[in-house]
Amino acid sequence: MIFINDLSGDIDGLFAAERMELSPSVDLRAIIGSGADQREETAAGSAGKQAMYCG
Repeated sequence: MIFINDLSGDIDGLFAAERMELSPSVDLRAIIGSGADQREETAAGSAGKQAMYCG
């Protein structure tokens, strides 16, 4: 599973990421997050940038 979240605006994304990482039933392969203070950036935009950089 790939977890995509902004991880910068509020704490709920951080708790969701923690739950995903600690869950034995989830095979977490990547966490993609946008940078802090980039409110115009979306999770989809961050995922696209990650795909571009990682091939």
